[in-house]
Amino acid sequence: MDPPTIEPGLKIRGLKVSYGCRSVLAGFDFDLRPKSCTAIVGYSGCGKSTVLKSIVGLAHAEAGEGWLNGEQFLVAGSIAVHPWSLRRSLTLVTQQSGLQPYMTVLDNIILAITAVMGLTRNEAVHRSEEIASRLGLQDKLSSYPDQLSGGELQRAHLAKALVLEPKIFLLDEITSNVDPRTSESIGRALQYLHDSRGTSIVFISHDFATVKNLADRIIFLHEGKNFEEVTGQTFPEGFKTPEGIAFAAKTNTRVDYE
Repeated sequence: MDPPTIEPGLKIRGLKVSYGCRSVLAGFDFDLRPKSCTAIVGYSGCGKSTVLKSIVGLAHAEAGEGWLNGEQFLVAGSIAVHPWSLRRSLTLVTQQSGLQPYMTVLDNIILAITAVMGLTRNEAVHRSEEIASRLGLQDKLSSYPDQLSGGELQRAHLAKALVLEPKIFLLDEITSNVDPRTSESIGRALQYLHDSRGTSIVFISHDFATVKNLADRIIFLHEGKNFEEVTGQTFPEGFKTPEGIAFAAKTNTRVDYE
């Protein structure tokens, strides 16, 4: 008897996006299995961020279908469900902090879960403190955004998303422009969510070390499509196409991934 087919947690088919006359995504297809971690890599400007923004409706797609846990949420390139219901399952975290400047870090973090999940303040504070501790922000909860460093702002923004405990995280270069220690703390928090909570992750990164350490699958986005895939164990040497090999050779400046 054939084994049962496992429905991907997130399935995207035929995603197309153009900026003016320039085609950025030309029929991008993508499957994300439950409890998996996938990285999308490619040259600057190839459309990596556009993929993530299109999936959550922040970039206009001309075409594309999407299913989340078997239910269609993307129809002809447009989001077909309520944005808040989508955000509870599928959360995008970008490089911009998105924090309210007049609120403390703690109040910024609990704002989403009190509004979306209906928790009491005490429940929200407890969950927020747990996440903040994992991100090394436990001493910054009473601070305001303008009192934080760039790395602390990035971690606070991530904490604001983590407390929602979505099933799938879409992460757009969240470890760029931060120091190695901050990058490591973010990586540990994501690894914790992935391992203990079963959170699926799709992330974009130019840092091959981060890709190697976190991802179990890597997609090479080229010419607007899913051009080639390799596993985390074989990245970056495992590319077989001339285009993938050339990309790895031009951009891989690290030899130590640990």
